[in-house]
Amino acid sequence: MNARLDDAELQKVQAQTDKPKQNAQLRAERNRWFVLCLFQVFAVILAVAFAWYGFKKAENNTELVYVKLYPDGTSDVDNFTPDDEQLYFRSTIDQAFETYIKSRYGQQPETIKRDFGMAGVFMSQPMYNDFVSTQPGGFNAAQKAADISVNKNSDRIEIEWGFSDHYDKIPAVFDKKNGEVIRSNIYFTRITKTATGLVKPNGTEKLILRAQWRLLPKKELSSKKKTWLRVNPVGVEIVQAELIEDPSSFTSAEAK
Repeated sequence: MNARLDDAELQKVQAQTDKPKQNAQLRAERNRWFVLCLFQVFAVILAVAFAWYGFKKAENNTELVYVKLYPDGTSDVDNFTPDDEQLYFRSTIDQAFETYIKSRYGQQPETIKRDFGMAGVFMSQPMYNDFVSTQPGGFNAAQKAADISVNKNSDRIEIEWGFSDHYDKIPAVFDKKNGEVIRSNIYFTRITKTATGLVKPNGTEKLILRAQWRLLPKKELSSKKKTWLRVNPVGVEIVQAELIEDPSSFTSAEAK
């Protein structure tokens, strides 16, 4: 019996032997492409989800540009978004209070209307309501400013910053949310002059503003207008304030 196979039979046997192997390779190749397609579909879905999240977040996000004031008098511009922690320097807080006491307790007839407007930026809503109230007991800021601005003999009052003492923090609740209030004493000098610029008799007073204040929440701060932020960029809100004479001035007067 001839054990040798002719070429046709050999090719037939090889084809039958290689066919299962080719089928296995084809299935493996298809499986690899299927997994790759699934991965690409998942990547596309993930990219779309992130893009949609970023779009929605951008719709509700307001970017502010703040000017940081440093102790040496220099400044720096930085970005701030509502998701950032609210960072501030003590010198920035002191600058806010200096702006407040000069605009609230100073008096320059030509700028009094603008100054009272600036002072209102630092007040809580109840304080502001009392500041502009025309009812008995209200300050009636608009009328006072109008009277001072048209009176050629109105006194001029200058404010000289002394120093601040931010000495305590206490828990507080604002809009049913827990927060904290900072208690501070702001020391300054009030100098009352005549319309011609002469210091009036007993026109120099040492005063203390006893204030309770907070920093506005980031969400509320981000909703403020640019004109508001130019005056009060860090969001100091004075909740309560009491103006008293500095006891040290009594000691000085007695010594004389």
